[in-house]
Amino acid sequence: MNRLKILFGILIGMSLFQSCWEEDEIIPGEQEMVLRFEFPQGNNSWDEDLVAIQEQFGVCMIYKDLDSSDLSRSWTGTGYVSTSYRGENLTDEQAEFYTNFFKNHVFAYLRPEITQRVLPPYWYMMYDFHAAWDFGMMIIKTDLTYYNEGLDFWVTCLEGEYNSFTGLQTKRPETAAEYLQYRGWIFSMIFTEACENGTIVIPEEFHVGFDYQTEVTYLPEYEDDENFYIRRGFPGRMVNGFNFTSLQSIVRTNRTDNFVQYLNLGMRYTKEEYEALWPSSDYPFICEKRQFVIDYMKNTYNIDLEAIQRGPQI
Repeated sequence: MNRLKILFGILIGMSLFQSCWEEDEIIPGEQEMVLRFEFPQGNNSWDEDLVAIQEQFGVCMIYKDLDSSDLSRSWTGTGYVSTSYRGENLTDEQAEFYTNFFKNHVFAYLRPEITQRVLPPYWYMMYDFHAAWDFGMMIIKTDLTYYNEGLDFWVTCLEGEYNSFTGLQTKRPETAAEYLQYRGWIFSMIFTEACENGTIVIPEEFHVGFDYQTEVTYLPEYEDDENFYIRRGFPGRMVNGFNFTSLQSIVRTNRTDNFVQYLNLGMRYTKEEYEALWPSSDYPFICEKRQFVIDYMKNTYNIDLEAIQRGPQI
């Protein structure tokens, strides 16, 4: 019995020691994250706007003093291919433009209760952000407008250099449609995370009438089929560029994803635009659910999806 007591005491002691060791490991890491950047980063008028955003939403918008170590998320894949993330700090003119975009097109429509468990400590605003694929003899550049997989940061890029490999260039928005594309995808990222972590609670009433088991059809010649995805009430899937593509298989959606797609739907089209695409007389179920989600977000979270769609005057 004494031996058992001694053994039990040793195990308890080891457990306490391990807990203390883990706590000591965690605390410096958190302090290092908080102190990694001086904030605000300047005394310009837009820095005052960024301070106001940080005070309300808890995220530091960073636009300079970034180097490769802040973006270091590299790995070596099979063969001789490795990937790194790269980008450049903003000029003062660019920083002011980016700040106005976030102030007027993003945070003006958000509520802190939606973002408190979603946004990271840092949100980098960068020029020419991209992934560099190193094949040894050749580096291929993939332009990235958004990145939300950092350990403690997200990245948004509104403009960049011409990419000779793809023939494309990230350009800052000018028209209302281009602004919607940029802010819409940012909201989609935020709302997706909020739905997945339970910050936005999906009402059970929303799921009534959906069949998540029977396979759907999606080709245009099947629009009259009862299993055509729109007739079944599935909006499709939002892709980068903030446009919908068809739902080609039922396995590509679930209860949470379907609700997120309805959030995207409420931000993408006006009621008149969607009525022109899929008339409520022919597709009543999806139109009813669209309005249900718009009303639910406005009444429950004071988030106006239709206002996000309209955007501010530019």
